[in-house]
Amino acid sequence: MYEDWDRLFDAIERLPGFLGAYKSATFQEEMNNLFADEDIGYRFDGDTIVRVGTEEFEESVSAARTALAGERFTESRGQFNRALDFRNARPPDWANAIKQAAISVEGTLQIIYNRPGAPLTTIVSEDLPEDIPKNIRSLFRSLYGQGSGTAGARHASIGGTHPTAVRAELAIHVAAALHGFAVGELDST
Repeated sequence: MYEDWDRLFDAIERLPGFLGAYKSATFQEEMNNLFADEDIGYRFDGDTIVRVGTEEFEESVSAARTALAGERFTESRGQFNRALDFRNARPPDWANAIKQAAISVEGTLQIIYNRPGAPLTTIVSEDLPEDIPKNIRSLFRSLYGQGSGTAGARHASIGGTHPTAVRAELAIHVAAALHGFAVGELDST
């Protein structure tokens, strides 16, 4: 459903193209101030208006991007960014945001353990060191389960739980934390 806000944001995104570089940057800065002052929940990021998460959410996304900055994590970083793109799409695609968040973590573990194509749950069961606590293993499995159990995501194209904004942001947030843990704790390269 293409809503009035989406139409307005599309129009606002086009305006900087009619301004010079300096005026364009000033316009985007002023719009971001207005969005913040009015607590609208969106901001310009580059040339696109995107959803704003909580400060904690934004920090976790930034930390995940830093963790995935290495060249070997290019695909995982792309998958994680696609999760954010689905979250920020107008209209948002919550199911695919959840799916991409889970797939990005799966890809990171496949790289760390050199297990291309192995499912996340298999890697967690077979490759994680013995000293990794059960509750951390459960986080990996839970993210995989959320991706598999959400209608329209992964194996549950029909049926499953209904994807929502809160659930998608939770999946992205958990994925961000797991990327930081995987690269910081599990990656020996």
